[in-house]
Amino acid sequence: MKINMDRHILNQLSLNNYEVLHKHLLRLTWRQQLAIQLRFWEEYSIFQVATTMDISWDQADSLIETAIATLKSGLAKSLIQTPLLQAA
Repeated sequence: MKINMDRHILNQLSLNNYEVLHKHLLRLTWRQQLAIQLRFWEEYSIFQVATTMDISWDQADSLIETAIATLKSGLAKSLIQTPLLQAA
């Protein structure tokens, strides 16, 4: 029973974390969303992100860094305001 309860808690935490992350990803500009998707989901290098988006390496790097800072800030606020587990 304890193992099943632990799995349920872990699954709930994962689902809550996904929902919070998704909410904050949607708040990024479409260019930031694309840069994050290419960099982290598609595992592109910054050079590949820049080439795909037809921007300079510096612009791609800045876009990704700004998006990460925005996500960190938003996620930190969400974690402070939202309990990790809500009663089912």
